[in-house]
Amino acid sequence: MPIYSVLVVDDEPKVTEMVGHFLKMKGFTVLKAANGVEVLEQAEKNRPELVLMDIRMPKMDGMECLKQMKTRFPETEVIMVTATGEIETAISCMQLGAFGFLMKPVDFPLLYAEANKALEHQSLVRKLNDYQKNLELKVEERTGEISALNQRLKGSFLTSIKMLISLLEAYDPFVAGHLRRVAALSRQLCMALNMPQKDVVPVEMAALLHDIGTVALPRKLRVVKFSELTKDEIALVRQHTVIAQNIMSSFDELETSGLIVRSHLERIDGTGFPDGLMDEKIPFGAKVVGVANAYDELTSRRRFSGEQFGT
Repeated sequence: MPIYSVLVVDDEPKVTEMVGHFLKMKGFTVLKAANGVEVLEQAEKNRPELVLMDIRMPKMDGMECLKQMKTRFPETEVIMVTATGEIETAISCMQLGAFGFLMKPVDFPLLYAEANKALEHQSLVRKLNDYQKNLELKVEERTGEISALNQRLKGSFLTSIKMLISLLEAYDPFVAGHLRRVAALSRQLCMALNMPQKDVVPVEMAALLHDIGTVALPRKLRVVKFSELTKDEIALVRQHTVIAQNIMSSFDELETSGLIVRSHLERIDGTGFPDGLMDEKIPFGAKVVGVANAYDELTSRRRFSGEQFGT
């Protein structure tokens, strides 16, 4: 069993002594600090797995210290210790990345339980990070094309999106060709409507990515005929535009396109989804992509019946 190090932080020596003694009895290596400045110094020097930190401290309070800890040592778990009147502050600390908080005076059995939970969480995060790194290495070993792909991704943002679509099409044969056709149709519609280029690009990107949310759906829902789905399954399928927007919202460049994707299956009479928007409430770009998508579904792909569009 590994021996974990815990940094106990409090400006009252008696508190650090008692807590430190308890943790030593439980098999932990114990470090001590009296303020936020010392915490950062100890973290830099010893890299403890866990920090048990008082919120109120001299020189640098616990909240500010937590911010710097999570920036410089993101894998280190932090449990805050708070007085009764500081619950809102403690909750704010959790929003900043603290694993949890304990009330003063510290209940030792609860401390031991929370420390183990925090360290278990840390172990899972590390395993996930290792898995992702190993997965990246395996992909690089098997494809032999990643380095070339990375070079191409340095081009324009639109080119990068198109390359992402190529990977998506390879992953899901039902998507193959559809996204590019809808993007081409959407662009042609924008040109015919004399839309400014700055407005055309978000529409084209939305068209290229409008089905990206389907990758989160179970395979059955992606391949079975729409008419064979249950009501619950239909409701889940109709969430794919929301899923797509959530994915795209991580990138500032795709914020507008994400709004378009979310609403491209709305209808002017309010019978569309996911929000039941009507007429002018539907973004104009979403109407463009919706028309192009419906046309391609009916003329080229026919993946779903008209039920998906409310017809």
